[in-house]
Amino acid sequence: MLFTGVMCSFFSCRELQPRYPVNRSSDRNFGDSAYRNRTLYSIESQQIAMSIQSDSLLDYTASEKGFWYAFIGLDGQLGPSISYGDTVVFKLKIESLGKRLLYDWDKAGEVTYRVDREEILPILREGIRLMKVGQKAVFLCPSYLGFGYLGDGNKIGVNQPLRITINILDNI
Repeated sequence: MLFTGVMCSFFSCRELQPRYPVNRSSDRNFGDSAYRNRTLYSIESQQIAMSIQSDSLLDYTASEKGFWYAFIGLDGQLGPSISYGDTVVFKLKIESLGKRLLYDWDKAGEVTYRVDREEILPILREGIRLMKVGQKAVFLCPSYLGFGYLGDGNKIGVNQPLRITINILDNI
């Protein structure tokens, strides 16, 4: 009995050992993912460059965010610039880079968006900030700014770069 008491007190006084997760993440998985993303971005950049070459009617500009854009019909009166907190109404058309129609103006409908205060696709958020009321622009975007690795589950595929045309109708 005394022996049992001594043994219990001896084992209960030892320092606790931390428990580690069974599955430890490795840097290899991270490296593989980064390599896949760089490769995908390179392929999509080439596709965008080919799309720009085939569309000689528009003068595209590269953005700092990784997409290309061109304004359509800058002639005429344009409304005010769009800024943080504005509520804009716009229509959009979504196509593949090869100009295969995915969603037309009517299918997407009019969209009301509070600038930088609501969730929206990154390409739309960034693109709308560049525009003015009454302006129409074409945006060529890599997949990470559009629907990404999931697509939309319907017409837009996995990792599909897009050609999106936006027409700003009003700023209310």
